Amino acid sequence: MPTPAQVTLTATSVADSTKSAAATVTVTPPISVSVSPTTANVLLGTTQQFTATVSNDASNSGVSWSLMQNGSNCSPTCGTLSSASTWSGTAVTYTAPASMPAPAGVTIVATAVADITKSASALVTVTGPCGTGNEALLKGQYAFLLQGFDANGPVGIAGSFDADGAGNIAKTVGLEDINRSSGPQTNLTILSAGSSYSVGSDNRGCMTVVNSAGTTTTFRFALGSITGTPGIANKGWIEEFDDATGMGTRVAVGEIRLQDPTSFSDTQFSGPYAFGFYGQDNGGVRFAVAGTFTTNGLGAITGTGGAFDSDAGGTLSTDTPITSGSYSVGPNSRGTLSVGITTSANHLAMYMINSSDAFFVTTDSLAVAPIFSGEAQRSAAAFTTLSLNGTAVFHLSGDSSNMGHDSVLALASADGTGNLTSFHIFQNIEGVFTTQTVTTGTYSVAPNGRVTLSSVGLNPPPVLYLTAQNQGFVVGTGPFSEIGKFEQQTGGPFSNASFSGAYFFGTETPVSPFGLVETGTLTADSSTATVAVTSDQANEGNGVLVPNSTFNYTFAFAPDGTGNIGGGTTTTILISPSRLVYMQNTQLPPIIFVIGK
Repeated sequence: MPTPAQVTLTATSVADSTKSAAATVTVTPPISVSVSPTTANVLLGTTQQFTATVSNDASNSGVSWSLMQNGSNCSPTCGTLSSASTWSGTAVTYTAPASMPAPAGVTIVATAVADITKSASALVTVTGPCGTGNEALLKGQYAFLLQGFDANGPVGIAGSFDADGAGNIAKTVGLEDINRSSGPQTNLTILSAGSSYSVGSDNRGCMTVVNSAGTTTTFRFALGSITGTPGIANKGWIEEFDDATGMGTRVAVGEIRLQDPTSFSDTQFSGPYAFGFYGQDNGGVRFAVAGTFTTNGLGAITGTGGAFDSDAGGTLSTDTPITSGSYSVGPNSRGTLSVGITTSANHLAMYMINSSDAFFVTTDSLAVAPIFSGEAQRSAAAFTTLSLNGTAVFHLSGDSSNMGHDSVLALASADGTGNLTSFHIFQNIEGVFTTQTVTTGTYSVAPNGRVTLSSVGLNPPPVLYLTAQNQGFVVGTGPFSEIGKFEQQTGGPFSNASFSGAYFFGTETPVSPFGLVETGTLTADSSTATVAVTSDQANEGNGVLVPNSTFNYTFAFAPDGTGNIGGGTTTTILISPSRLVYMQNTQLPPIIFVIGK
């Protein structure tokens, strides 16, 4: 806009320059439209009002409103707009449909009547109802870690919130760190105002978190590991549940863990720790790393024995030393870690769960280093060949730019002398399922817990880092850059009676922004070999958020713990009667579920 807005146009005769005429033109600003709010989560069958503001419209003609999905008008299947203000008003009431639309994202568009080239929009995510009445299960300070993708690349989210047992969040503390391709957001405050949660009778719940950057995020979760009277949840699986349209975080899922406030100091983060992290670099190549380092309780990584193995799409860094670094843990559980596990120093935010466990997410921008996140667990001081002796269950997943995605479940037995007496492998590569059993494999254990394998059927074989007897982290060494864990199997021989009672579950380490993430609860009836499941699914593959889904399956287990839930197209391995892993054999992209009590 010129200042002043009046402009004088003068026409002068070429033949006689003393002759001229003038006109005054008033320049008017262009019409613009805005809509408030710009995003909203609306429960099925409920309403939300939206208001449009039209600037520079001298005719005061208002706006026309429409509901859109994928470029087409979708009313009434995606909802309706109030008839009184549908075409000319600046305010409108949206009513969500009675059943979930597909996709769950609906765009409300306000178009200026005076200039139809000018418009603004708001995104509505239709959600299902949340259970209430069991909020006392979530009480105390909890750490959380979510891993996944948005429309542009990898996402890692870690933080801590305080739940008061009555549906309120961050009464005393609440922090989070978010890293994505658009850049890291570090040390954000989770605000009490606008943040809340609810928990239903089946231990599934909903959560809304508002942070100091002005972002509102909604989640679905499932709680378990309930102890005490009247009962507090020590663990849960959590998924972001507010975007299945590609505009926000598409696929993000992870864990919540009850924290021990006595561990919030440098001295409590002390000793050898094994870790497993994964993410993606700025070229879209998956990055996975596992290793071990030793902290001195005074803010430094020190000593010998530290090492890591990383896999970036098949490009390996093998048994690379870690002998230095620094860390600091604050009284609110958030800390920082600086350590070199890529080509340059990496900086991470850490959230203490207890002195033996912590969540991590990088705070470097994607232009500097891969975005990755994961967990570190305190490990034993030294290991020998006897540290692998007995049976362990492996679960790991990966992604290759050339070969697609894979998920692996395996049941392995070691004799304590360097031999693997069996290695039974179940693998889904881009929807193609294979199984094999190897009985001639060998292994070697270094004092720091690094384990190398040979002749195990996975080519090339992964590398393991032990945390304790028959358990630790596993990282791939091939094009899929797998990451996962292995856990000691206990409680066998197994039968259908081994799977009984109430469990909670979630998707582990998503491999694709176009896949399914899911959390939920289930009840297994061993007398009838049936299981009833209730879950919340976010599936970017078809752009749908599906809350409160119910399923009923049969199940069967062999004495070694292998079996299925839902028939022969699935593979399930019991780690113990209270914990198991599961995958659909030909699902694309492949995913693994972890089920526990």
